[in-house]
Amino acid sequence: MKTMRKKVAYSLILLGIIMITATGCGQSKAEKITESKQQGIELMNTGDYAGAIKSFDEALELQGTNINEGTLDICFYKAAALYNTGKSAEAIDLYSAIIDFEPDLADTYYLRGSIYLKEKESEKMMADYEKAMELADDPYEMAIMIYNNLSANDYLSQGRTFLQEAIDLGGKKAEDYLGRGKVYISLTEYDKAVLELQKADEKKAEEAKIYLAQAYELQGKSQEASKVLTKYLEEGNPSSEAFEALGNMEMKNNKPESALKYYQSGLNCNKVSNEQGLKKGEIIAYEKMGDYENAKAKMAEYLEEYPGDAQAIRENEYLKTR
Repeated sequence: MKTMRKKVAYSLILLGIIMITATGCGQSKAEKITESKQQGIELMNTGDYAGAIKSFDEALELQGTNINEGTLDICFYKAAALYNTGKSAEAIDLYSAIIDFEPDLADTYYLRGSIYLKEKESEKMMADYEKAMELADDPYEMAIMIYNNLSANDYLSQGRTFLQEAIDLGGKKAEDYLGRGKVYISLTEYDKAVLELQKADEKKAEEAKIYLAQAYELQGKSQEASKVLTKYLEEGNPSSEAFEALGNMEMKNNKPESALKYYQSGLNCNKVSNEQGLKKGEIIAYEKMGDYENAKAKMAEYLEEYPGDAQAIRENEYLKTR
């Protein structure tokens, strides 16, 4: 393993990803690395990808040849920034170096495969997506992500093969029924989705009721969906992710007032891991309600936190006219 780490460290140096460097007095090396990494992330959020790359390089130089999980984390950010500046080949090289160092990370293959998809290198794309499925902790979610990517880029039939692959896993645990239910929703096979999600709910799969309600809605059975959601909220302490899913469902049903309550409930959870999605949902709900003053105020707050969201910037221009 030490030999492999040295080999990868050497390959990273050759790629210009890291350099041996010395640190002076003052801040500790760890503090400087964290500062440079955070600065890079903030620059990415503003859309300054070139500046972000420079900051990530500074962090990697400080890291030196001591390759560890922290190094890989910075490399993931840098690869995303490289791709967003049009340097697909360099991003692929970086993902490849990460794979050489840690070959069992599903996300690396998924991300590299997604670049191959954009570059129309279909064989390499499929090989990476297959590897991502093989290594994924949640193959159902991975299959849906891959399907969404492929179907959006005119590879619908290839995308459906991954969904079928997930179904063919045939597991009998609660998470298997939940996963298959979500896959059947993607396939628009709502009757099958309901059957799988009912079994998932019987086995106490977390958030099974949310997807079951969604499947009922897609079948046009709003009353059944409402009953399931009511029971779900009565049963316990929903997560912030659950509230976002509920809000999104209500928005699809043209019920912005109910959606707003769900988004705000999510933001009030003790632990909020999806703040950006909840805040964006809150803005859209206010807008759909015709409450443009609150929509504008929330948008101003949102853009201070997430200035690189191009979609939000465009939406803000629309709000200015209301």
